[in-house]
Amino acid sequence: MIFLVAVAAAVAFAGSVVAAGPVGAMVLRAGFEGAPHRGVVLGGGAALAQGGYAALALVGAANLVAENAAWVRGIHLVSGCFFLGFAVFVWQRAPSPPVAAPSRRGRDFGWGFFTTLFNPAPLLSWATLTTILAAEGRIVPGASAATGFAIGAGVGAFAAFAVVAFGAARLHERGGAAWSQRVLRGAAVLLVLLSVDSFVEAAAG
Repeated sequence: MIFLVAVAAAVAFAGSVVAAGPVGAMVLRAGFEGAPHRGVVLGGGAALAQGGYAALALVGAANLVAENAAWVRGIHLVSGCFFLGFAVFVWQRAPSPPVAAPSRRGRDFGWGFFTTLFNPAPLLSWATLTTILAAEGRIVPGASAATGFAIGAGVGAFAAFAVVAFGAARLHERGGAAWSQRVLRGAAVLLVLLSVDSFVEAAAG
């Protein structure tokens, strides 16, 4: 159980920090807008969805999808459109200054959760990881181990988004709005590259 939690947490943390996915871009923007707590709430919703995907992978449901060529092609196409749409959104909108506004934690949590849920790319990633670990004899896929894997994935992703949110807020204080906008546009370019990669994978499949 401890091994599963540790592996899932490490993978989710690294993936959430390095890969500027849609939720990562939203969390980054929240930090640059002086609202890191909003970024943490967004990340909490995403972390819950990541935990669900990790659990599905460990019980074998994700592998059934990964073994179906048509499903894999469809997932890559949907993910490519998803990444491209968010890239346009991130590129066009500059960070806005923080303003007094009513609490919207429920909506932010939902944004993080459903954005991750409707982006099927993580499903394939977790399926690949569990397949490798099972082949090495390090895990035994099944419902009994899914809880630990889901907890680890959720905790790792949540921690990563929290680091990004508060780190972005601190960097914005030092670099200013122009610097923040350049960073966000860099994230948008990375989203475009992820989109292109998804479309290439779909065509190759």
